[in-house]
Amino acid sequence: MTKSNPISESESFKRSVRLGVAAKAISLFKRKRSAFVADSKPITGEKVEWKASFCSGCHQPTCAMKVKVVDGVVAAVEGDPASATNKGMLCPRGLALPMNLYNPYRVKAPLRRTNPNRSLDEDPGWVEISWDEALDITVEKLKEARETDPRSIIYYMGFGFEESRVARFANVFGSPNSLGTMGPLCPEHFTALHLNGVMLDRLDLERCNYVVLAGRTFGGGFSISSSSTKNLADAVERGMHIVCVDPKFNREAQFGEWVPIRPGTHVALGAALVHCIMHEIGRYDEWWLKVRSNAPYLIPATEQYLGGSRVFMEDYVRDPETSKPLVWDEETQRPVPFDHAKGETYALDGTYEVNGQTVKPCFQVLKDYVVDFTPEWASEETTIPPAKIREIASNLVKEARVGDTIHIDGYEFPYSPACIDIGRGAVTDGLGTQTYKFYGAVNVLLGNLDVPGGMQGCQSMCQLPFLSADEDGILKARFMMSTQVTGVPFEFPPNKLAPDWLYPAGHTFTPLAHDQMLHPEKWYIDFPIKVAIVHAANPLASNANSGEVLHAFQRIPFVVSIAYHFDEPTQLADIVLPEDSSLERINCYRLRRNEKECSDDNRGLMGTLVKRPAVERVYNTRNCNDIIIELARRFGSLPDLYTSINKRLDNMDPLGPSWPAGMSEEFKLDPTGNYTWEEIVERKIKSDYGAEVGFADFAECAFREYRLPTIKESYNYFYAPGNTVRLPLYYHMQAMIGMTLKENLESVGMKLPGYNDVDELVRNYSGFGIWYETADYGVTEEYPFKVINWKTHFMTTGNQDYVGNPWMHEILDDVVPDLKKVLLHPAGAEREGLKEGDEVTIESQWGGKTEGKVHITNLIHPDSVGIGGSFGRKGILRNPISWEGPSYNELLYAHPPAIDPVSVALCNSPRVKVYKK
Repeated sequence: MTKSNPISESESFKRSVRLGVAAKAISLFKRKRSAFVADSKPITGEKVEWKASFCSGCHQPTCAMKVKVVDGVVAAVEGDPASATNKGMLCPRGLALPMNLYNPYRVKAPLRRTNPNRSLDEDPGWVEISWDEALDITVEKLKEARETDPRSIIYYMGFGFEESRVARFANVFGSPNSLGTMGPLCPEHFTALHLNGVMLDRLDLERCNYVVLAGRTFGGGFSISSSSTKNLADAVERGMHIVCVDPKFNREAQFGEWVPIRPGTHVALGAALVHCIMHEIGRYDEWWLKVRSNAPYLIPATEQYLGGSRVFMEDYVRDPETSKPLVWDEETQRPVPFDHAKGETYALDGTYEVNGQTVKPCFQVLKDYVVDFTPEWASEETTIPPAKIREIASNLVKEARVGDTIHIDGYEFPYSPACIDIGRGAVTDGLGTQTYKFYGAVNVLLGNLDVPGGMQGCQSMCQLPFLSADEDGILKARFMMSTQVTGVPFEFPPNKLAPDWLYPAGHTFTPLAHDQMLHPEKWYIDFPIKVAIVHAANPLASNANSGEVLHAFQRIPFVVSIAYHFDEPTQLADIVLPEDSSLERINCYRLRRNEKECSDDNRGLMGTLVKRPAVERVYNTRNCNDIIIELARRFGSLPDLYTSINKRLDNMDPLGPSWPAGMSEEFKLDPTGNYTWEEIVERKIKSDYGAEVGFADFAECAFREYRLPTIKESYNYFYAPGNTVRLPLYYHMQAMIGMTLKENLESVGMKLPGYNDVDELVRNYSGFGIWYETADYGVTEEYPFKVINWKTHFMTTGNQDYVGNPWMHEILDDVVPDLKKVLLHPAGAEREGLKEGDEVTIESQWGGKTEGKVHITNLIHPDSVGIGGSFGRKGILRNPISWEGPSYNELLYAHPPAIDPVSVALCNSPRVKVYKK
């Protein structure tokens, strides 16, 4: 069969010349020595230029670059030393962008499918067509779908939307079905939203002295040139102690210690740490608990059970007159509203009679509850020795320096330089939300939220005052994903594919979308799916049950892919609209937060990045934003799109109260006008900085900084000290969502997809963490391993098709030679009769299979099988290098009970067996 990759004949000669020069750049990496070392014979030509740009190769695209252009061809890229973000540094993601630009496996022109059989191993029979024809066909199908039912249009987006600023306005096509593919394996927002008020939290590497990395890594999971790599190294050199609790030894462990844990059992460790602090050590931050948490709030002292689990779903005991939560004031010996005083006199312990019922403070209820979660019990589940669990708890309390303060710029802060930093490796299982509740309780007991040394919110108050309290005095979650705290209103029958009627606090619903398409009656869906638009997303690779997803795609009458390369959904498309690569794009991006970590250098650093194309387009592509604009124009919804942009431009959040979220009055878009993306970006620049500022002001350096004047202003506690807000030790909001969900589901009386009864689902909303054996908990004789997965260095997301970039493979194959192997502990390999290099099949308890080559290592838990990254991709038109390695996602299952019943995240450690091929 022929693997076609069309390119117009009229361009072939010019492009072959360009690719020939690019090949010289590629050859810089064809060597045994480090690819980071500059070549001794730089490429030269008649005309050499350096263009300012920025890299969009990760989820925080904030590294400014200098692009070397020789005779119109990109020869190299370097970090820009003039930029305050990365200070001249650039990781291999950015260094590999020339390969991204001159990739021969790119989509080179608009394409139309001629083979009606959608398959990943069959040639689509592409025919190159004009942009007008491709756009007209797409809009015709969109209009037909809208006339049938606007809900019949699906829009998929993924992490690649970092290069798009209008993707989130795709609902101008009239459909509520906008599905993100970037969250099924990373529901890491629960405690950030509940305890810091925003979707992401970050570790204070400047002042933290002791951190437990629970399933978290700054290396393969996030390592970026603009901050985390250097800041982590500085923190370690300063003396910060790292405890990596993970089934696999990761890079950070070499700077501290590794505590191997059986996959899927972080919930037990979290419960045991709470037990140790409350019962055995008996030391915690009382001031913080009384003044800055709901620990003193009174709740009824009742016993509740749902689905066989002890749960806590009581409302606060409230004042009859004001409905405010009551606390017990030890000074006056009576119940008072929570805001009666600052809180120092409120009781944490005890049992009281209030309003004719027996009540206890939330702290006392939690203390009573965790009495049996001993280190000995947890050791049986986690395989961590009881003494080690006690040591971690003791060190957390000791290093938290309870009661200490620190002065920064003349301001006195509480100081708590010890914490648990929670990552996806700890919470992506059926008890992930419960793990968050226990680990979050540890951080609340230590008083380390939004203060020096602890876990910080990822945004600063200068942007918007988000540290504010609700009517119960509890911190409000703000901005993106806040419904994971508040829940969404019950709507049944459902009006969209996102089943938030069943999962009101869900993080992502894409794993369930394809089952809904194939079995709409099971999910009470009463509308068809006629059109799918895929942009910067991969619902096959970023998911489970790829065969099911493929079947769903085959049933969608029309699929259009806005694509850079021939990934799986692009090969299944009917029309392909090719987008520019990173170095060909006009774009802007706002640095308004630092993710995962912070230091004095970057905590208060914000600003704007702007780039223009470094070179002319290599192929017949367009900027993805211009594609969306043109589709909206032909669809007839352009005025709505422009109006949305006037109100807010995605990923260009204001840097202060006086900054516009979208366009200023002077430069707002006329809804009846006609603007290119270039014009929109320039109007945004002028809206932010004034009429005299434009692209030219970013020509020397792509980053323009905006920095807080003092360090104290970069800590959110500075703006909301003391009892201004309180944080949940008892997750009251979760409990209320659960009880409301129970009432709603029972009132409509339907059969729940994947659950035996309502209580089996609702118990997971308990206000304190619960523990039970999930469907994939532990190992069995038939399936003696738990599979684990981790992100690999410099392939943290699929933004620039790094899995198809040979430069990246060359670097990683050299640095991480076991990257594409199947990792087994010697004990596990011996038990199964396997040896180094054996070709094996890994089979999941859910029926999925993948294949790989064994690498035996002591750096993995004996009960684990390790498969790193996201390799083993499918599709005959991709670079064959992307087919290499085992496909971890094939082992997962996108249905209950293999999802977290609250976040809807895929459980990432099913039981598996391993045998020779």
